[in-house]
Amino acid sequence: MKLTTEAFVNVRKAQCVLFTSFYELEPCAMDRITQAVPFPVYPVGPSISDMPLDGGAGKIDDEEHRAWLDAQPERSVLYVSFGSVVSMWPSQLEEVAVALRDSAVRFFWVARDSARAGDLRRIAGGNGLVVPWCDQLGVLCHRSVGGFLSHCGWNSLLEAVFAGVPLLALPVVWDQVVDARVVADEWRIGVNLSEQRREEDDGGGVVVGRDAIRAAAARLMDPDDGESREMRRRAALLREACRGAVQDGGSSRRSLNGFVKDLADGRLNFQ
Repeated sequence: MKLTTEAFVNVRKAQCVLFTSFYELEPCAMDRITQAVPFPVYPVGPSISDMPLDGGAGKIDDEEHRAWLDAQPERSVLYVSFGSVVSMWPSQLEEVAVALRDSAVRFFWVARDSARAGDLRRIAGGNGLVVPWCDQLGVLCHRSVGGFLSHCGWNSLLEAVFAGVPLLALPVVWDQVVDARVVADEWRIGVNLSEQRREEDDGGGVVVGRDAIRAAAARLMDPDDGESREMRRRAALLREACRGAVQDGGSSRRSLNGFVKDLADGRLNFQ
């Protein structure tokens, strides 16, 4: 909290701010920030490493991952990952595993904790693949992936938007809580599962139960569900806006060019 507070205080000392977002994703927020600070604001995102320049599918180097995904029907796989920093309660991971098993949805789960990966694989059953790590953008862009169960960290969120994949949001802390609300209430490309949290009696914290996760996963991955179809449609619109932003003439490309010009013309003086 101390580091976060210092960051917000110090930003007012800046000469400019560059955002990893793009204008079309958050126009109201960008406009309000621009009005609130006395220096230029440059949204230059999505800031994604190894972004496919042609806007197509990312490359998946791991042969096992690629082969398993290639064998699945289009948009039938729920990709599951909860980021690389913050850890979830073990009891919450178990609820997710049981929910996936009971939903009968195909899943590709990145279980970062290798010590627990075997247990999660056993609980979740044989309808998916559990791995310790993967090329996330490549997997999200694969034709077989139709949903993303995510902690909603900003980097993961940008990659989901780039791939045009709707989300089941299961945030843990910090910006993830706000991101989950934006996904469900503003962009309307997902479901905010955190609204269904309940207290655990075993000291495992506050979790979303297996029944809620199972129902949401089954509904999101149902190609005939009207709400799911609408989420996919809106996700596709954001995907096109995202890719357009970084093309020649796009909002992020113009913003980046403006930053370089302001720097070259001396309007920004970095020492």
